[in-house]
Amino acid sequence: MLAILDCDILSTFAKIDRIDLLEKLFSKLQMPYAVYVELVNAKTLGFGFPENVFKSKIELTALKDDEFRDFERFIKNPGIHPGEAEGIAMAKNRNAVFLTNDGRVVKLCEKNNILVLDLKDVLKQIARDKLVDKGEMLQILKNIEIKDYTTIKESNEILGEYLT
Repeated sequence: MLAILDCDILSTFAKIDRIDLLEKLFSKLQMPYAVYVELVNAKTLGFGFPENVFKSKIELTALKDDEFRDFERFIKNPGIHPGEAEGIAMAKNRNAVFLTNDGRVVKLCEKNNILVLDLKDVLKQIARDKLVDKGEMLQILKNIEIKDYTTIKESNEILGEYLT
């Protein structure tokens, strides 16, 4: 399945140097141009993680003419950034899943019947597919908390996938 990536979730996997997990989970990964710009800006500020994205198999993609109307509609929502609006429009029109870690974006996607997965959902799928063992998942969760300053409240739920 095609996955369109938001900058926040992409950055999380880049910071822990595990973009390979996204590449294994999805048949094709694309990032909107606005997400690329965000990553270039982060690199300009001295962050190293964007380089992990740039050397990955993730394709840079632009809005198609027929997606622009949806972009214009989504960007009008409070708190929705250009990369998110582009990604949501692309996911809607390309029969793709949108990956994000922003609760507002998840709600907007669900309201518009757009397939969306957040960080917890992606990590649960990685566990379900046994892409890593439980010990490695524990390390991934720890690395996300340390390197991305993100607390994953549902870590027990993610680890519970190894019991099934």
